[in-house]
Amino acid sequence: MSTSCVRFDKNIIPYDVLNLEAKLVNFGVCGSTAKFPENINNSSGWFVRNSYIVNAQDDFHMRFDSVFTVMFWAKFIERPYVDEVYGNRFILILDDGSVISYRIPDSSISIADWNHYSIIRDVDNIISMRINGMTVRSEVNSAPFDLTNSSYIYLGNSNRYATGYDVITDDILIFNGMLYDSDFSELPDDYIDVTQFKQLLYIISSTGEVWGYGLEE
Repeated sequence: MSTSCVRFDKNIIPYDVLNLEAKLVNFGVCGSTAKFPENINNSSGWFVRNSYIVNAQDDFHMRFDSVFTVMFWAKFIERPYVDEVYGNRFILILDDGSVISYRIPDSSISIADWNHYSIIRDVDNIISMRINGMTVRSEVNSAPFDLTNSSYIYLGNSNRYATGYDVITDDILIFNGMLYDSDFSELPDDYIDVTQFKQLLYIISSTGEVWGYGLEE
C-alpha cells in the first residue's frame, strides 16, 4: 500500500481513510482543535518531542520511485523564543541522503496559524515544495522516497524554547500520484474527499479479466 490519508478522531486515535488495513498506533501525540472544527468527530494531532504514530501493518511499504504527493495542514505552537539563526525548516530527506530544505521566513506567513504544506514530484523528477500552494523550493531529484526506510519529512525547529518545536498537523495525505502540476491558490476548505485517490479493481475470476476504475477527466 503506497497511499495513505491519516487523521485523528476526537479521542486522539489515528486512522487511515485510504488504507483500511492500517494498524496505526499513537505514541504520545496529543489532540487539539481540528483544522475544520465543524467536523466534530475529528481532532488534529499535536506532535511534541519523541511523539509519533506508527503503522504496524504487516508487509507495510511506502516507497515512491517516481511521482508522489505529500500534503498536510500544520501550525506551530508559539513559544517565548524565535530562532533567528537556524529558523523553522521545511525539509525533505530522500533515500540516498539528499536534502531539500527551505527556511521558512516568519515574514511570509503566520506560522502560528494553519498553513498548507505540500511536496510533489512530477514525471520529470522535479520536486516542488509549496506553502499555501506557492512554490518555495524546487529541485530535480530522482532518488527513491521511502518512508519505510531512510526518507522522511521534517517541519519546525529543534530548539525546545522556540516557536516551531511543537507542531500540530491535520489531514496528512501521501499519494502515489501528482495532485498539482503548478502553483495553486484554491486550498482545501474541508477534509479531502479521498474517493478520488482510491484505486479499485474488478476481477472476473472465471476469465481472469481485471478491470480498473478511475475518475473521468
